[in-house]
Amino acid sequence: MDDVRACLQTLEGIYFEPDQPGYTDALAQIIACSHAVAHRKPIVVAIPVSVPDVAKVLQAARRGRDVGALGTGPNETTMCICSGGHSELCSVDGALVMHMKEFKEITVDSENMLVTFGPGAKLGEILTATGKHGCAIPVGVCPTVGMGLVLGGGVGRLSRMFGLTLDNIVSLDIVLANGELQKLNKDEPSDLWWAVRGAGANFGVVTSATVKMHRAVFDLSRDPSLERL
Repeated sequence: MDDVRACLQTLEGIYFEPDQPGYTDALAQIIACSHAVAHRKPIVVAIPVSVPDVAKVLQAARRGRDVGALGTGPNETTMCICSGGHSELCSVDGALVMHMKEFKEITVDSENMLVTFGPGAKLGEILTATGKHGCAIPVGVCPTVGMGLVLGGGVGRLSRMFGLTLDNIVSLDIVLANGELQKLNKDEPSDLWWAVRGAGANFGVVTSATVKMHRAVFDLSRDPSLERL
């Protein structure tokens, strides 16, 4: 684990190992929305606060894989990413978990009908922010999901009018496995652009997404389901 710690000790953020104070609380936040992973014990929980931090955590995962310190669970998974915490892959035995909860900024550009948010922002929070401008984005109805819905599809009450969430993505910032930051956008569609919109979890860590807003036909921010937020 020394190689892994060498990378993580330079984080602006923080990380926890099982024998450290704070590990239990950090793990509880990850499994709050997915009881299916409650019994799993990752080797490290890392909480980055910046794009360089994300690159460092990825470097730690690569080193941990190479020296056999990570990927010790049944399925040999080296690293997993937690956004909203709904996926059964957000925590894995023997892996490094990157919890993106600090990437929660939401910026609404009502003039250009765009909203930009990070993987720490939850659906309910995004709809509340856009609803203040009389706008919405087509998403699902669970208020606590995160970036996984955006990259995986996103079917909801506005989908028949405006398509899936991923159909409305304008641009993405993604850190690749080698630590390189790439900015993808619909005006310069690369192979990676098409791949990420639908299977984003397989290609890197998305740190920011900009999505097209629409004038809301009804106020999704007042949806009764969001009361659980």
